[in-house]
Amino acid sequence: MKQALVVGGDSVLGSALSEKLRQHQWNVLSTTRRKTSDPNNGFFLDLSQDPSFWKIPAHPDVGFLLAAITQVKECEKNPVLSSVVNVTNTLVLAQKLLEKNIFTVFSSSSLVLDGSVQYIGISAPVNPQVEYARQKAIVEAHLLKMKTSACVIRFPKIVNSHDVLFQGWIRDLKKGIPIFPFSDLNFSPISVGFATDVLVEVAKRKTCGLFQVSAEEQISYADAAFYLAKKLNISEKLIKPLSGKTQDPLLKLWPQYTILDSSDLIKKIGLKIPKIDNALDTILTDGMN
Repeated sequence: MKQALVVGGDSVLGSALSEKLRQHQWNVLSTTRRKTSDPNNGFFLDLSQDPSFWKIPAHPDVGFLLAAITQVKECEKNPVLSSVVNVTNTLVLAQKLLEKNIFTVFSSSSLVLDGSVQYIGISAPVNPQVEYARQKAIVEAHLLKMKTSACVIRFPKIVNSHDVLFQGWIRDLKKGIPIFPFSDLNFSPISVGFATDVLVEVAKRKTCGLFQVSAEEQISYADAAFYLAKKLNISEKLIKPLSGKTQDPLLKLWPQYTILDSSDLIKKIGLKIPKIDNALDTILTDGMN
């Protein structure tokens, strides 16, 4: 039985990946920031602390680096602390895994690209506009420079049925409360299920290199709200679109185009590029109840 180490097993993506791996008959070891003496609840690892002396449990075939401070505003407010977690200690841990010849998969972000053109490919130079993306770009560069058994995957926004933003919208709409989604911020989301499919297929094949994936279209947050309301048979009059870029200076840096050229990854792992409906319908799994 193959064995995987999921660093960041408490995260939405980490917990979903752990479950998907088990469905594929993998033995899963996961880490948690919660102190526990029971390995079944995860091995304690806090990347705000130096992981140099952290002992890798057993000898996994694959290590997934999913733990990070992912909130863009948090990284802007605390660039030093977030860099310790997202860059310094992530690279220390990656080095430990690679030194033991453990195939290592790093979850990066589409935000390392500035989104100035559509269908941007992996050969385009990175141009991160926010601190979170700058940190991801640094780790990408280091891992790719090592030329070892590593895979970097750039993900767009990953959504699930418990997404706080969208479930908040749905709750308000059902109560007849207006919502105010942004009309000038686009995204090309994928479902957490598809993201875990990508990670599992990459792990099975030990596909090295830089890859990226997104939905094949983009949509504004406002149009996503209209889509959800229509599916729920709720009046669209409750949706009051706003300009996000006038509400928050940080959002002025949001990419104009969010669709990535996913052809290289899709070709290698044999999955079909998902439509946006796939992700938005995932949000509705709970919202329909």
